[in-house]
Amino acid sequence: MPLQSPPRRLFMVESSPGGGTAETVMSGFTLERTGADTVQIALSAVVHEAGISTPDAVGISYLCRRHAANAVALMAIPVILALLLVAAPGLSAVKVSPRVLSMEPANGAVELDPTTTVRAIFSESMDPSSLNGFTVTLSDASSQVAGSIHYDRESRTMEFRPYSSLVPNTTYKVKIDASVKGENGMTMDDSAAWIFSTRQVDVIRPLILSASPGSGATDVEDRPEIIVLFSEELNRETVSASSVILSAGDRKIPLSITYDKDNRRIVATPQESLPWGSACVMTMGQAISDLAGNTMARAVEWIFTVRPAPDSQPPKVVRTLPWDGSSRVSLDTSLEIWFDEAIQENDINAFNIHFRDDQDRDIAGMVNYDSRNRVVRFSPAYALRHDTVYTVTVDRAVRDLSGNNLSEDFTFNFTTCSPPDNQAPRIMSVFPADREEGVALNARMQVIFSEDMKDITMNQFTVTLSDGEYKVAGAIAWDGGNKSMTFTPKDKLGFGRTYIFTVRKGIKDLAGNDLVEGVIISFRTIPEPDRIPPRLIFSSPNVGEAGVSVKSRIEVFFDEALDQSSVNLFSISVAEQGGRKVHCKAAYVGEERKVILTPTASLGFDRVYTVRVSGIKDAAGNVMAGQEAWTFRTELAPDEKGPQVVFRNPEDQSQGVDIRTQIKVIFSEGINVLTLNEFTFFITDGVNKVSSSMDYDPASSTAILAPRSNLDYSKVHWVTLKKGICDLAGNKMDQELTWKFVTADPPDLTGPTVVDTVPEEGQSEVDPNANVVVRFSESINDLSVNSDTVTMRASGDDTGIEGKVVYDRSKAAVIFAPVQRLAYNRTYILTITPGVQDLAGNPIDRPFRVSFTTISRQRIAGMDLEKGFTYFETNPFPDITSDHWAYNGVRDLARKGYLKGTAATLFKGDGKASRYEMALILKSVIDNVNTRRKLDKYDALLLEKLVTEFSTELNVVGARVDDFSKTLKFLGIQVKDARIEVARLRDRIDGLKEKAALEKQIEKYRRMAAMALIMMM
Repeated sequence: MPLQSPPRRLFMVESSPGGGTAETVMSGFTLERTGADTVQIALSAVVHEAGISTPDAVGISYLCRRHAANAVALMAIPVILALLLVAAPGLSAVKVSPRVLSMEPANGAVELDPTTTVRAIFSESMDPSSLNGFTVTLSDASSQVAGSIHYDRESRTMEFRPYSSLVPNTTYKVKIDASVKGENGMTMDDSAAWIFSTRQVDVIRPLILSASPGSGATDVEDRPEIIVLFSEELNRETVSASSVILSAGDRKIPLSITYDKDNRRIVATPQESLPWGSACVMTMGQAISDLAGNTMARAVEWIFTVRPAPDSQPPKVVRTLPWDGSSRVSLDTSLEIWFDEAIQENDINAFNIHFRDDQDRDIAGMVNYDSRNRVVRFSPAYALRHDTVYTVTVDRAVRDLSGNNLSEDFTFNFTTCSPPDNQAPRIMSVFPADREEGVALNARMQVIFSEDMKDITMNQFTVTLSDGEYKVAGAIAWDGGNKSMTFTPKDKLGFGRTYIFTVRKGIKDLAGNDLVEGVIISFRTIPEPDRIPPRLIFSSPNVGEAGVSVKSRIEVFFDEALDQSSVNLFSISVAEQGGRKVHCKAAYVGEERKVILTPTASLGFDRVYTVRVSGIKDAAGNVMAGQEAWTFRTELAPDEKGPQVVFRNPEDQSQGVDIRTQIKVIFSEGINVLTLNEFTFFITDGVNKVSSSMDYDPASSTAILAPRSNLDYSKVHWVTLKKGICDLAGNKMDQELTWKFVTADPPDLTGPTVVDTVPEEGQSEVDPNANVVVRFSESINDLSVNSDTVTMRASGDDTGIEGKVVYDRSKAAVIFAPVQRLAYNRTYILTITPGVQDLAGNPIDRPFRVSFTTISRQRIAGMDLEKGFTYFETNPFPDITSDHWAYNGVRDLARKGYLKGTAATLFKGDGKASRYEMALILKSVIDNVNTRRKLDKYDALLLEKLVTEFSTELNVVGARVDDFSKTLKFLGIQVKDARIEVARLRDRIDGLKEKAALEKQIEKYRRMAAMALIMMM
């Protein structure tokens, strides 16, 4: 019977080349070739997952032309059979073996919580008594996990609940034995097993990496943003007002607290301004914890200082040189005006600093500002006149750095000297006297001269005070009325120290005459009274120290000698957590300034103790300020557990391991390195030990075994850890540990070669729409396949042909798909450069070229069709080549709208068909049945061409069973999907209350299927 319409979806069945009988059983139906022109389809004893079957066989025979048994005709077979599976009459229940539909955790799941529960959902209701500790097991590499088993009939779900948490960073295997039974008494066909791994548990406490403002910061804003960076992500619920505290003095400052999860930062902003100049204490409480619940080791505090209040005071002139009202001022003097604070330098100019003589004439000169010393200096451009009154005015426009103006104009005057004096001045007296004792700390040095002196010559070079090592800073003042110079130290002098005061000859009188001679004196200040209370400077155990020996004694060191009578059990004590005091003996060691508190009995293991010190006096009777208290924790009870291996590399059963690998093992605790040697830790190749060197890092408890030469390729190696390995407490490993790994294969050094091409080299009459396919001897690195390494051009033309370059991994084939149809009767050359490489990076040894010639217009002139379509049309899918056995069928089905590509316009022929695609195929079949579209000339030509193309494949069907399996995947008809769908249909069928309605629907589908079969033949 001729085909009435083209197929909606391609389906291919191939038979043995001998033409004999070959059958393929597919989910309860049989496809049998009984003769050259006859195919028998038999549906018999089909068992559904829903528990229904067809007791009588259904047979459908149809005749095909010998060359008409092509993919278009056979495509309808699975669709019809799917309908018959649903619509078979005479339904009756059968027993079905149970199977596991899903499991939790999923097979291969990693990083799971150690509290994970194992679940499995069955396809059938199970007999709970068959689910027990013998048939359902959970085990790691060494032992079985104890737990309880629970079964829920309604959801058909079995749960395995371990009695205790699983071991972190461990691989577990779940196994359900095939002997478990359903309620119908049927056992599973096969055992079910899967594996999963638990995650590593975090035990590291969070640390503060940085803080801003940091400890000791000054000039901090009154409402700063306080940012604290942590070493790991925190538990947001532990970041609160109770764990993040800011205080100024005795007052707690309210904070707005946020936690920046992405940057691991706590950001705290005061809700009110901090007191100017106050020292603030920022506290991060110990309760702050990470996501694993690890709290900080202890609370952390630091102090920063808020900047002083803004300046609102006007600047003042505190000193002038010459002084206001000075007389006999030298003619070459320079003016100096000293301010009490820094001045804006731009305000120091001739408009704001005026220097005039007694005729009110401006004196020219240079004005400059010394910002370091806050001094304005005016240097006249020429010498002043004798016996002349000069006036200097500083305008109120001068401002400090905060913008405060002088409160008023400042004016001072002075009188220049008379004509020169040639008499040298002398020092009349000096205070303090030479070698004087008990000089006050605030004393000023005073020198009385025989005449008026030029104060500008009294400076840091001619008048000095030192303590024998460093100069003492101070201010020099000249009193012209008393002819005295005073040196006032900037800071108070030190207690009980010797100072040297020097006046040098460089000081001049108003006439410029030097001193006859200078003077050098020394004096000693009063001794310092002791008013400072003693301070605790160190303690052992220290604040917050952990792991303290239970036999330790408490030692407290002070900064000065103590009154021994004040050292007793009332002034220093130690108590357990809860307040109970520990009975001790107190002693004082004077030469070391330390107090020793010795418990009369050993302290308890892993307990917190508090030490309190108060009321202790120094030798001068000063009592220590307040009370000092701190805590420490004693050591844990002795270790009695052997070390465990928590990490190893390579892992057990590892494949492809580098021959230069080193064996790395991390233990759960520190190891006695003397027990880690060639007899307790070694590697073998199954026969002999591999000579190796070993290194152990005590900081990370890591042992590394390094073979002294490369391991053999492709060989199994065994690593052994003996029980003789001990921890630092002498505990041995619980058991010997052995595992194996396989080294990598030798490296690939051979480049890929071309095994065939489509079209072949020199082939003529090639389809202008064809893609060029080059298949290689091995897999290619798809990143090396691109438009630079794969090009095509027409012969005699250097211009490249635009096209898409695709790599088919499954066939190791490079596909070049021209964007436009090639020219007729033209020779083209495809070139592949050595840039194309295999997966090992080996390139092809030389450029590869293949040439071919397209078909001429004269050759296909008689193939024009009535509908206007040419024989060759553009290939819609670049990933299916013209040499593929399904190429033309797929191309024409796509042209008729029955097939569509993916989002990337690819066909993906080996991909699984979805239920949506199957629905479209079924709809196409039904539409063809309803419309009864007749075969037009184009369809007839297509059918004839398909018969010719597929006659060869049909003769070798027996040799292509594997391809038939791939075709089933292409159509999406998979047993797993079918069973799931049938299971869903079972629920629908159970809901049908009227059998007559069901039979009527079945009959309707059978008629439709029969019509579809007739129309497709």
